[in-house]
Amino acid sequence: MELKNQTVILRPFLSSREPKNLRLAKIEKILVDLFMVTKKVNLMDMEECQKIIPNVILNYRINMAEMLDYAERRKIKEIMLEMCTG
Repeated sequence: MELKNQTVILRPFLSSREPKNLRLAKIEKILVDLFMVTKKVNLMDMEECQKIIPNVILNYRINMAEMLDYAERRKIKEIMLEMCTG
């Protein structure tokens, strides 16, 4: 996929434990989606993405179980686990 000026990317909202009427993404979901989008669309260098995710996990309060649950649904649980444990 090539990004052009004014490109719009639409992604389906995957269900989670949050009420659907809230429509706010949690950091756990954002981290998994960041990896997926970087992998598919090349929004940033993959190495940069692989630095950002562990940095956020180490420096902020992250619900690891929720993040890994979401990663499992996106079929990248093992990759996220490896990124988190180094």
